Amino acid sequence: MRDYVEAKVSEFAEKLMYATEALTDLSSRRTHQNLVAELLRVCAQIDGLIGRVRSLVPLNLPQLFPRIQVMLAQINTRFELLEEWYLPATRNEGSDELAVTRVIDQVLSQLRISWIGDKVVSFSRALSMYPGIKDCPIFFMPRYTRTSLMNWLGLYHEIAHTIYQRFPEIGSHLSDAVLRYCQQQLLQAPALTASQLDKRTERYRQTLLYWNSYRLEELFCDIFATVVAGPAYLFSWVDVSLTSLYGPYDVVLADEHPPNAARTQACMLALHDSYAATRLKMATTELWDGFLNRRAPPPLFNQTCPFELILAIVRAAQDEMHRLGFSTYQIPLPDPPQSLAYNRTDDLQHLVNVAVVNLMFARTDFPAWQRSITDQLYRPGGKAGGS
Repeated sequence: MRDYVEAKVSEFAEKLMYATEALTDLSSRRTHQNLVAELLRVCAQIDGLIGRVRSLVPLNLPQLFPRIQVMLAQINTRFELLEEWYLPATRNEGSDELAVTRVIDQVLSQLRISWIGDKVVSFSRALSMYPGIKDCPIFFMPRYTRTSLMNWLGLYHEIAHTIYQRFPEIGSHLSDAVLRYCQQQLLQAPALTASQLDKRTERYRQTLLYWNSYRLEELFCDIFATVVAGPAYLFSWVDVSLTSLYGPYDVVLADEHPPNAARTQACMLALHDSYAATRLKMATTELWDGFLNRRAPPPLFNQTCPFELILAIVRAAQDEMHRLGFSTYQIPLPDPPQSLAYNRTDDLQHLVNVAVVNLMFARTDFPAWQRSITDQLYRPGGKAGGS
C-alpha cells in the first residue's frame, strides 16, 4: 500500500504542475480573472492534501491508510473539477464561445443577476449549466446555438438553477407548499375505515417524499423561465415534451425531473394571463391537447402530480420570484408580417418570442429572418436598435 500511495502522490504532483501552468497561462491573457483565482484556490487545496499525505506515509501505520485513502479521493475529486470541466472549457474558448458569452451577459444584466462573477461557454455538451465553482459556472451549449434562436430558451431554465441554489429559502418555501397541500387533503378525509385511512395517509406521505428538493428545483426552473421568457418558453417546453422518449405522464422515481405533463401544466399556469388569447398561446395549447388526446394519466401520476398541488407549487414559486424582484414578461407579441420586420438584438426575452412567432406562422420567411438576426446578435458591438 505504501508503494502505491507514494506512486499516486507523485502522479498527482505532476498533474498539479500541469494544472497550475495552464491557469498561469490563462491568467497572463487577462481573461477569467475571478475564475482563475478560484481554480488556483482549488490547486492550493490539492497541494495541501498532497502535503498531508506525504507527511503520513513515512509513519507506515496501517490504521492511517483509511484516512489517506479519503484524502486521495478528495484530491481526485478536485482534479476532476479541473481536468473534466474547467480546463477543457477555458482551453477551447474561441471567438464563437465569446460571442455567445456576450449574449449571456446581456441576459444576466436584463434579469439583474449580478452575483455570477465569471462564466465560461463550452460547445461540448447539450444545453446545461455546471456550477462547480461558486458563482463561476460553465454554460454548455450545442455549437448550433449560434444559428438557432430557439436553442436560447433553455438558458432561462439553466439560469434559474443558480437562483434556486443561491437562495435556499426558495426550496424551503416550495416544500412548505407541498406539505400544506398534503395536510389539507388529509384533513378532508371522508368516512373511511382505519385501514383505508392508513393507506390514504401513506399515499400522501409518498407524495411528500416524491417532491424532494431536486424535483422542486426543476419545476421552479420551468416556472421561472415561463415567467421571464413568456409564451416562447412554454412553446419550447411543449416541443421538448413532444420529442421526448418519455410519455407525458411517466413518473420515473429514479429521475430527478418531474413528469413532462406536470412540468407543462406548471408552465401553463405560470404564463401571464395577457397571453391567454394570443395566437401563439392558443396554438401551443392546441398542440399539447392534441398530444394528450386518448392518453389517460395513470394512478401514480394522479397521486404525485394532481392539478391542485402543481398550482400550489406555481403560486409559491411566483411569490418567491416577486420577493426577489424578478419581473414578469408581458410584452405584446406581433404577428406576421410585423414580426418579420423586428430586428432588435438588445432584448433576448422579446427576440426569442418573436422568433417562435415567426417559426410557427411565417415558416417560409423564418430562415432568412433568423440568419439576419443572428448575424447581428453575435457581432461585437452589433446593432441594438431597430424596430
